[in-house]
Amino acid sequence: MATHTPETTTTPEEQRPTASPLDQHAPPTASRGDRSGKGTASMILGIISIPAAIIPIIGLVIGVVGLVLGLIARGDINRRGLSNRGHAVAGIVLNSIGLVLTIANMVAGAIMATS
Repeated sequence: MATHTPETTTTPEEQRPTASPLDQHAPPTASRGDRSGKGTASMILGIISIPAAIIPIIGLVIGVVGLVLGLIARGDINRRGLSNRGHAVAGIVLNSIGLVLTIANMVAGAIMATS
């Protein structure tokens, strides 16, 4: 005579011992996706480049670096599908404004020096 053992249905989570019941829950924060750090850096440099236009050499360096970072970030965002395109675009716009102000200050300084 064959003995019959009852089959139990358990899920894989029930079979593995865990240290805490919290191990079975989702993390409390949702993933925000990948973001471009270059886009954020470009925006920050763009904000700084506008008042830095008072000192032409500093404004020029900050504006050029920020503009290049913004353009590179926008390309990365398009290629890899990152999430902060607005930061990159804001960085491009703000750095362009900072560069225009810096160049205007340099021209005004040159005119004042020659007269």
